[in-house]
Amino acid sequence: MSDNELLQAISDMLDKKLDEKLEEKLDKKLEEKLDKKLDEKLDKKLDEKLDEKLQPIHESIGTINTRLDAIDDHIVVIDTRLDAIDSHINVIDTRLDKLDSQVSVLRTTQLELRKDVKAIDQKVSDTYDLALEAWGTSTENRVWLEKAN
Repeated sequence: MSDNELLQAISDMLDKKLDEKLEEKLDKKLEEKLDKKLDEKLDKKLDEKLDEKLQPIHESIGTINTRLDAIDDHIVVIDTRLDAIDSHINVIDTRLDKLDSQVSVLRTTQLELRKDVKAIDQKVSDTYDLALEAWGTSTENRVWLEKAN
């Protein structure tokens, strides 16, 4: 083989190797770009599908929030009513405390009255006994005086 043929063969081999390398790099770049484009399209489609699937859930959450707001309004009304009931109970408690104090005073007074009634009853009994004894003595004195006359 001559030098030219040898150089031509080497050049062809180098061209072939370069073409292979170039084709590999181009394929790799093309594959990367295609993968990137495909990923972007997949992400976009996925986002659309997710949004489509999540839309009813968002609507349901909106309905639930509306219902919860209504429940919250009812709870505020109930809380207001309970506060009013609590203040009424406080007034009743105050009245019961006052009534309990008055009943305690009445009990004490009743005990004192019982003692006084017993003392008066004893005095009445003593007075009755004394009057009965005096009547008996006066009757005896009259009988004695009548006999002595």
